[in-house]
Amino acid sequence: MTDNAGAWVPSARQVERDRYRRRRTRRRGLVAAASTVVVLGVLVIAVVSAPGWDRVQQTYFDPAMARESVGPVAEAFVTNVELFLVAEVMILALALVVAVIRVAPVPALMPLKILATVYTDVLRGTPTILVILLVGFGLPALQLQGVPESRFVLGLIALTLSYGAYVAEVLRAGILSVHPTQWASGRSLGLSYATTLRLVVLPQAVRRVAPPLLNDFVSLQKDTALVSAIGLVEALRAVQPRRWWVPGGGTSLLRTSGVRRLLAREQPHVRRRASHGNHYNADNHKFTHRFRETFTSPTPDIIAATRGWVAISCVQALLLPAGWRCRNSQTAAPEPVTAARELAAA
Repeated sequence: MTDNAGAWVPSARQVERDRYRRRRTRRRGLVAAASTVVVLGVLVIAVVSAPGWDRVQQTYFDPAMARESVGPVAEAFVTNVELFLVAEVMILALALVVAVIRVAPVPALMPLKILATVYTDVLRGTPTILVILLVGFGLPALQLQGVPESRFVLGLIALTLSYGAYVAEVLRAGILSVHPTQWASGRSLGLSYATTLRLVVLPQAVRRVAPPLLNDFVSLQKDTALVSAIGLVEALRAVQPRRWWVPGGGTSLLRTSGVRRLLAREQPHVRRRASHGNHYNADNHKFTHRFRETFTSPTPDIIAATRGWVAISCVQALLLPAGWRCRNSQTAAPEPVTAARELAAA
């Protein structure tokens, strides 16, 4: 309704409705806060009042040992970051090549299609730690000319091969999820198969599979610690002489939270566009323009998220040894082989 001056004035019913919504919002907030405090309080009381809490606190949360290990672990943590950043680029390149080979309708590529299929099936069914051991110790044992001897390079190759199979299937699923009319539209405009794939299909496919891609790269950040099995001195290897063991899940959560928040900003746009269909001239162009703006002209939000991720990585490097520690006790921990034999005998 409007007053005599023509300005809009809410009606009494609208005022009452707004008042009710504010009361409901406050009530829900109080209920949520109260339930959270009660649940967390019960959990804290249950843990602190446990009979072995003193032992756990002394074993896993020792500030003195944490301060002593900050320097070496922080230096070794740089290796984890470098390994992840380089491996991510190589994984994307390898996965894209494998995915395109598997979906390309070219009969001459049949040998490569078979190799790509065998590669994805075998590597996805092989544990990452086994791939790292095979590459880290198997390649140098071949004594071939040109085989790298650097543990960093060998670990990088192993992670790329292992995660490239997973990411290749994710990208292939995204390409196949694009409606065939998108291919037909590109070809009807006179575009070649490669141009249609590059300009029409791939942008839509990458947008659709962004969440599972992020999950794979979050796992990659945690699995960089596995390269310690071949002797690379990274964060996990740096804590072993001090009998410290770090909970990778919690620390990786800190490091990856900024990246997840960055991608979460795009998800509402993805769902809205998917509900309205995919159109090359409008939707695909807008996504391509947005994608280019993100990496060429980043907004303050993108810059802040990136800085936050870097800051979180630095904080994680400082807090890395403060997670778990396995202290030398009266009974020394058994060797892995001895423990395995005892378990088999039992």
